[in-house]
Amino acid sequence: MSAIVERKLIISDYEFDILINPANVVAQMQRDVFYKTQGMDVSFVRSFFFDDIAHEKVNQFCEQFALDEPTRIASLQRTSDWAITNDLFLRNCFNPYFQPNSFLAQVRSMVNAYTFFKKYAVEIIHLPEYEQIYQDDNAIQPHPHQPDPAIADIVSAFNQMEGVATLASCQGVSSTVSYKNYDILTLSPHARFAYLWFQNLPPEIASEICNTTLHHTIYSDDIYPMLVSTGDNSAFLHELTLLVQKLMR
Repeated sequence: MSAIVERKLIISDYEFDILINPANVVAQMQRDVFYKTQGMDVSFVRSFFFDDIAHEKVNQFCEQFALDEPTRIASLQRTSDWAITNDLFLRNCFNPYFQPNSFLAQVRSMVNAYTFFKKYAVEIIHLPEYEQIYQDDNAIQPHPHQPDPAIADIVSAFNQMEGVATLASCQGVSSTVSYKNYDILTLSPHARFAYLWFQNLPPEIASEICNTTLHHTIYSDDIYPMLVSTGDNSAFLHELTLLVQKLMR
């Protein structure tokens, strides 16, 4: 189903559309705000979740965005407290890589997760540990048609084997932030667990992989044949290097 415009606001020179999108994971408990002004196309600016979808809260934000330039700049640059909260909430709760989510399992619900990040997100991003991991994992942005540097040689080696074709890969995050007994992902383009997906993997190679003792790697063919880190991405990449060398002998 497509998004539905719940209501519209006009404040000064700005027009706002507040949308409900049934495709969103939290569906009826999320509102997405789009805006436009003279000479520009409609653009997304913010999502509201759970209790924050109340009309008065959405209206207050739209009014501040339209009338207060510092608020507008901070919103568009995603430096506002709400933006930091939303970004960490979405990063840690919504997994596009078909991977387990230990944080969400620990916190038990998305409402609890959102409440947690509303309270602690700004503090988390200023932790020295967060800042270092963020810097490391954003040092090189992924290329749309080339593997990440730390996994590139492994991908190349697999593709040299007869009948093998890789589909997608990621070197994974360098680490997570330990905070209040949770493992928190920083904002970065990398998956929590490094992985290598195959478009084609001959049965004899898959069989040899399954018969190899691996400590940091899980082999699965539920969706595509894939090799996925168990958590320590550096150890996973080292283990894949040894595995591919064994397979090429």
